[in-house]
Amino acid sequence: LANPGGLLGYFALQVNEMVKKRGKKTIIWEGAANGVSKDIINMTWDGGARTAERMIAEGFTTITVPWNFAGVEPQDWTMYHSNGSVLKKGDSVLGASLPVWEQKGEVSLKWLRAVPNRQERTWGPDNAFTPANLARRSEGTDRVLDRILYGFAIRHDPAIESDMFRIRATQPTMLTLETFPTLGTVRYTLDGTEPTAQSPAANQPIRIADSFTLVARLFDSNGNPGKPPWQQTYIFEPLAITAQGLIKDAAGKDTAWFADTLTVSVACTLKDGTVRYTVDGSDPLPASPAYTTAITLTNTATAKVRGRGSVTTAAYQKLATVKHAAVGKPARILVPADLANAEAAAKLLTDGMLIRGGEWGAPEVMTLGPKDLELVIDLGTSTAITQVVARFVHLQEAGILPAVRVDVAVSNDGKTFAPAGTTSFEIPNNRTSRGLTMKELAVATQGSGRYVKVFCKNNGVLPAWHEYPGVPDHMMMDEILVNP
Repeated sequence: LANPGGLLGYFALQVNEMVKKRGKKTIIWEGAANGVSKDIINMTWDGGARTAERMIAEGFTTITVPWNFAGVEPQDWTMYHSNGSVLKKGDSVLGASLPVWEQKGEVSLKWLRAVPNRQERTWGPDNAFTPANLARRSEGTDRVLDRILYGFAIRHDPAIESDMFRIRATQPTMLTLETFPTLGTVRYTLDGTEPTAQSPAANQPIRIADSFTLVARLFDSNGNPGKPPWQQTYIFEPLAITAQGLIKDAAGKDTAWFADTLTVSVACTLKDGTVRYTVDGSDPLPASPAYTTAITLTNTATAKVRGRGSVTTAAYQKLATVKHAAVGKPARILVPADLANAEAAAKLLTDGMLIRGGEWGAPEVMTLGPKDLELVIDLGTSTAITQVVARFVHLQEAGILPAVRVDVAVSNDGKTFAPAGTTSFEIPNNRTSRGLTMKELAVATQGSGRYVKVFCKNNGVLPAWHEYPGVPDHMMMDEILVNP
């Protein structure tokens, strides 16, 4: 046996022989013993590993145990979608299992509410449902399961979704706890404590219009508790914060960043009461300003609003910006000639936006690898150029180094350029330095022109003193400032 995995495989084979002698089938969890025998059924559970696909292709039989639905919506899920694997009807899949382990008892009980839905889609893979149709179909079995687990059915009107730990309600919701009178009375508390025979009876729907932890339990006619208690934490959030003016990411979705000003609005599902807010990160108090119109932010801020229910929070960060003569001016990259998305990359160097969050992977950063940079900026009119500043990311341990020389030239026709200034930089010999800093290389210049050419000489490789000498370095920049 070469390794512990071989030992586990040997053990599984020996157990399988004993099981087969008794006319049974061996089932094992996905792991080191995968594929030791086609007599053994494997329960494939590793999220995203796509083990089921590989084992089916090799002729093994599996029971899928999906932590995720392989990218399909719940109403479209079947036992053939599991942990990244997309199988098909006819593949050797015996069924699907609901993974419930390493959780507290009350959490495991809540997970069991997924059984009816999982069962429907396991044994009815050809049935086509809309989300609403599947919800209606599951509602009846959910009530039966609730009664089996707790002795009463749980119903919200309007229906709201929950996770394993809490429900977030955005509007007032009525909770009904239904039981058969012959079984006893459902009693509850709203402070997270265990109900007693003297606690309020849930004879009427309970209105959820605040945040609390409800615990309910069935008591018989003699006041004795029956089945386990049901516990649910409700977070009441009738307020929603939206913002206009956020910078979008590559997928077109809003980030938490803005460049100039940000307009923050608050929507509330309640018609009564006063919504109060702060923008300094503190919780709103009765003396805090009342929200009546949109809030304008000009700096980084954490907005908090409170009406009835919990505090709703949204944090926004303003990009550091800088003003200089080249902001918004067209720029054209000459070197490297093969730079991907060169037009978009050039805009990063004259957009006036500096690196966000101290992250070298921030969208404001242009990445060049071990290559030099040469670009031309069109200022639109002849301008006296007194200084040019190139900003570089410096992260020594990651091999991200500033340029070792910056040259500036000017031109009025964009064809013939005259030197205007240069500066050099020696990479500091500091192998132990850690953390990202920004290095500004300032070039004092003399000359005038409409066009400014900037050449940045890359060191090319990591220095001899570096942990990885001779390896290609990375040059990264976030702005070139002209007459800052």
